[in-house]
Amino acid sequence: MSTSSRRIWMADLIGSRVIDRGGNQVGRVVEARIDARYRVTRVLLGRYAWAQRFHLGRLIKGPPREVPWDQVARFENFRLYLK
Repeated sequence: MSTSSRRIWMADLIGSRVIDRGGNQVGRVVEARIDARYRVTRVLLGRYAWAQRFHLGRLIKGPPREVPWDQVARFENFRLYLK
């Protein structure tokens, strides 16, 4: 996103559709990682992220799909658009 800060409620971010450059939905935000200053650093998508969220990672093999926040172009209308 731009260098300016914008406040986003986690309740709005979680569950949001993630849209790639081509306009295709690539998943939904399941979880977000934040830093010590409470800024989102990455979002996690997909079933692996659900398993990790509920501490069931050992049941589903593979890492969650992670999208670094610097790859986000914008967040609007409960959709996360990627660069």
